[in-house]
Amino acid sequence: MITGSLLLFSPLMLVALKSSGLWVPLFLALSGTMLLAGFSVIIVFAQELMPKNVGLASGLMLGLAFGTGGIGVFLSGLMADAIGLERSMTILAFMPLLAGLLALTFKDRHPKGLAASRS
Repeated sequence: MITGSLLLFSPLMLVALKSSGLWVPLFLALSGTMLLAGFSVIIVFAQELMPKNVGLASGLMLGLAFGTGGIGVFLSGLMADAIGLERSMTILAFMPLLAGLLALTFKDRHPKGLAASRS
């Protein structure tokens, strides 16, 4: 889920940047959905890493996400001022692709039969 949503964001965002008319909001909505689709899964992933401190895991993930997001907005604004909005948006569209490729290295924490044996 995490990997797929991150990998799908970049092509959808690049299409949105090259589209015009009513296609722009459609592709922006789809790309935004893909970007945020894995967020709750990431929170659960952090909680599984810290099973005795699920509140701490949730708080850390939310705090880090919003904190780094604020820093990212500042830095992307500086980049847009320096090289132009269209160019910076194109560069930023590839950042989740890099994160998705990194997410491919995550190990599966649940064996294939685990979900079936719990039900």
